[in-house]
Amino acid sequence: QILLQLIRICIADALTTDDNSALSAPHRIWLQVRRPGSEVTIELGFSMMIQGGALDAVRSSIQRLHGTILSQRNGANGVSFHIRLPHSQGAVRCLQVRVGEQHLLIPFVQVQRIGSDKREELHAFYTLGELLSLPAIVGSMQRIQPVLIVHQHSSRLVIGVAVDEVIDEIELMVRPLAAYLQRPGITGAAINGQGHVLLVVDLPELLRHHILLHRQDTPMRTDRSQLRSQPLHPHKQLLIADDSASMRQSLRQMLSQTNFVIREARDGIEALELLEEQPPDIFVLDMEMPNLNGYDLLNIMRLYPELARVKVIMLTSRASEKHRQHALELGAHTYLTKPCPQPLLLEIIQNIVS
Repeated sequence: QILLQLIRICIADALTTDDNSALSAPHRIWLQVRRPGSEVTIELGFSMMIQGGALDAVRSSIQRLHGTILSQRNGANGVSFHIRLPHSQGAVRCLQVRVGEQHLLIPFVQVQRIGSDKREELHAFYTLGELLSLPAIVGSMQRIQPVLIVHQHSSRLVIGVAVDEVIDEIELMVRPLAAYLQRPGITGAAINGQGHVLLVVDLPELLRHHILLHRQDTPMRTDRSQLRSQPLHPHKQLLIADDSASMRQSLRQMLSQTNFVIREARDGIEALELLEEQPPDIFVLDMEMPNLNGYDLLNIMRLYPELARVKVIMLTSRASEKHRQHALELGAHTYLTKPCPQPLLLEIIQNIVS
C-alpha cells in the first residue's frame, strides 16, 4: 500500500517540461527488492520528473514499520526512492555486545567493521551507553574499547560507536516489541541460548534520534540597529532552493550584500545533491517544488548527521498556521511567507550567523 501511495502521488499531476525530446521518450517506473541480512531494501524508480510531496505523505507509515526512506537522482535522469525496512520475523545475524552490565544485540548489516577507539579516524564518535542514556560505569573508559563503524545508507560520514565488549556473533529469532515497550533505536528482542532476553538496537535510527535531540538552536535577536553596523560573515555558504528562476534571481540580488557564497537549486533533488556536496550554513527553502518539495527535503535532512546544524529558512506562499507548524516540527528554523520584505530576511540571516 505504501508503494502504491507513492506511485499515485508521484504521477498524480504530470509535470510539463520544455524538453520536447523528453516528452516523446517513453517513461519507465521500476521496482527492485533486495534482502541483505535482516533488512528489506526497496528501490522505486521513475525515469522522469515527478510531483513533490511523496516523502512527507508516507513518512508516518514508514516510521510505523521502523523503516527509513530517502530519495536521489538515478541513472535515467529521474528520481528513485530507497526504502529500508527491518524484518519483523525470522533469524537475524547479530553482534552481541556489552555496555556496562547490559547485553544488547546489533544486526550485523548495520556494522561496516569493528575498529579501535585509539586507531580510527572518525568524523563523529559516540558510546552506545551515551546513545541509550545508560548510566556511566566508573573506569569503563580506561581500557581500549571496540568501536563499531556504522554502515551508513545516507551519509558519507565515518561514525563510530564504542561498546565495552563484543561478546559473540550469533543468529537469533527476533520479535517486535509491544507498542508500550518501544522507543527510538530499539526495534525488537530475542532470547539467547541461556534464556536471557536481549534487546535489539537499530544503530542508524538511534544516531538520528540522538542528533535530533541535541540539535543546536540559535536564539533569535531583534536589534535592528546592529544589522546596519555589522557586516555578515564572509565565506559563509547559503543555498537557495526554488523552482522559480525569477524568485532565485530576486533572492540572489536581495542577498548580494551579505558576502555569502550563494548556490542555487531548481528542484528538490538538485538541492539534496548540493546539500550532500557541501552543507551550507543557511538553506532558504521553497515548499512547492518538483521531485522533492520542502517538506520532503526537511524529512530527508533528518537522516543526514552532517546536516544537523544547517539552519533552514522556509520561504513559501503558503501562509496557513498548519503549514508553518508542520515545517517547524520537521526542523525548519524560521517560516516566512512570500513576498518577504528584504529587511526582515536580512535580519533573520544576521541573527542566525551572529
